[in-house]
Amino acid sequence: MFKMNSSKLQDVVAEMAKSVKVSCIGDRNVYIKNSGKNIVSFYFTSIDLSGEKKVSATVTEDFFVTTSMKELANKVDALPSHQEIDITYVKKKDTQYIEMVWGTNGRRSEMKVRVLNETTEFMEIPVPSEKVIWGPNLLSQLVEKFNGFTVKSTSEAARTSPIFSGISISQSPSGHCILQACDRLNGVTYESKNYNWVNLPVIIDTAHLRGIENMISSDSEVEVGINKSASLVIFQTPDTTCVCRVIDGVFPDLLSKYEYDVECRYIFDRAELMELCARVQKITSTGTKTVRFENRKGENRKNTVFAVVPQVLEQQLGTSVEGIKWNFAVNAEKLNECLKFFEAQEEITLYIKDPLKPITIGSDEVAEVMMYTTPYRISDFINTDGVLSSTH
Repeated sequence: MFKMNSSKLQDVVAEMAKSVKVSCIGDRNVYIKNSGKNIVSFYFTSIDLSGEKKVSATVTEDFFVTTSMKELANKVDALPSHQEIDITYVKKKDTQYIEMVWGTNGRRSEMKVRVLNETTEFMEIPVPSEKVIWGPNLLSQLVEKFNGFTVKSTSEAARTSPIFSGISISQSPSGHCILQACDRLNGVTYESKNYNWVNLPVIIDTAHLRGIENMISSDSEVEVGINKSASLVIFQTPDTTCVCRVIDGVFPDLLSKYEYDVECRYIFDRAELMELCARVQKITSTGTKTVRFENRKGENRKNTVFAVVPQVLEQQLGTSVEGIKWNFAVNAEKLNECLKFFEAQEEITLYIKDPLKPITIGSDEVAEVMMYTTPYRISDFINTDGVLSSTH
């Protein structure tokens, strides 16, 4: 069938196997066929996500075979590196398999991979009605930044409300791309000049985007298009094509969640707050990773902010508070996901309208990012003037 360097074969099969795994589309078969005399196509298909990878090889005859992605990945990974592998299709009576042969200095080694009695039409690539270009690294940055704001595709929350497992992509009146995500506890709206988008809005499952990102080199420009009915999104580079089905539904209005005209502002050092969140996650290995922020007055009547995990941690912070000295409690893991978004900023402000309502998170230098996290109810919200604000 064809000859290929083992390291190249290992790379392409590992990328596809990981893509299938992280995209949560279940076990898949891989279809392998030649495209002319020097290109071999590997592809998988599903209702929600299909992917194809083309690689150069020495093709000795036309072929089309099907095998298990999991079995192929395991056995290709066991091949020696940097060896030429001669791959042939063998059929003997009721047995058929792919034979991978290598060896030097008169030695011959072989490994077999079962061939399945299954055929499928070659992956159909819809014609985009509109398309844009995303520059290098933009796809991987999108997945990295928004992953913490969506629920897992396999979760009960996603089955009940699929839109919360996806990223909403739309176009603003000014022509910029608006990216949004929400898992009910956290929400983010990002109006970006780096990303381009078409007229029609879509919601794409984050797990599917993660699978696509695993197949596409981060330093590649990506052509992104949608079909006429806006039901499919096509991601293409010279050697990779992925077709992803969008999530049906209308994304919720997040703009009403963001409040900047508030009675209380906490101004944190971002690095210190991220370190605190990491510490809380380590010391609360089970259950909700809750951290409380409490205002206390010392002997000199000066206000001091403490981060508290009851009976476990009290950490004094160099945080300033403007306005009413509300106490509040949040999920440290969720707060940390928010802080990651502001990677170049030194200070982060939490805007608190009410310690029981969504808390807006922002930076004066990043006006294009709007974000909120949902606080937890605690039993003793008391400000530093001794006024009981709320009891539950």
